[in-house]
Amino acid sequence: MAATSIESSDVEVGFAKLQGEDFEYYMQTYSIVLGRNSKKSTVDVDLSSLGGGMNISRNHARIFYDFTRRSQNNFIGKLDTGAGLIHYNVPNLTETDPKTFDDELGELFDGIRSEAALRESRGLGKGKTKLTPVVTLNGLVHCTRDLSPLDCDQCFAAAVGSFMTACHNKKGCRVLYNSCYVRYEFYPFYFRLDGLVKPNTSVGTVSSIRLSP
Repeated sequence: MAATSIESSDVEVGFAKLQGEDFEYYMQTYSIVLGRNSKKSTVDVDLSSLGGGMNISRNHARIFYDFTRRSQNNFIGKLDTGAGLIHYNVPNLTETDPKTFDDELGELFDGIRSEAALRESRGLGKGKTKLTPVVTLNGLVHCTRDLSPLDCDQCFAAAVGSFMTACHNKKGCRVLYNSCYVRYEFYPFYFRLDGLVKPNTSVGTVSSIRLSP
């Protein structure tokens, strides 16, 4: 994290800001690594120092910024589900029967889509539900903040619809459109860094489908 001095005042500069509950990081490159510093390597944002400790892997996550979207038409504030990308875990569901899973998945995403529609949620909704006493289903939705709540929900509906087609009966799925993103997993892929046990994220092979307009 760099700072520039202007008239004796420290001003942090960057083209984007990563902000959590207890930290701010100003991005000065198009890619940063979040993880845990070690004797052999360092990362841009050391999550272990924020409460995660040794539960955080050395290369926990990478964030890319892509500014290459261009159009002769103004796309700000307009819903775009014309093209997208689906990533899904190849292994099929074994923890419960497909009908129960479909019902629980639908109920979970109905709730988090409603949360995302609230003004204070800023287009973000997340939640979890118990499939069995030992298996938890985690879900998240997020839309770009230039959209209206109605357009956000329409994007979520289109994306969640892929759960019943390309991702049906899979152990995890992510659907990405220009306007929104939805995801479910059997492990906690979002969490507060306050001493949680490191999840088992071994889900086997992941496959992808590109959606064309």
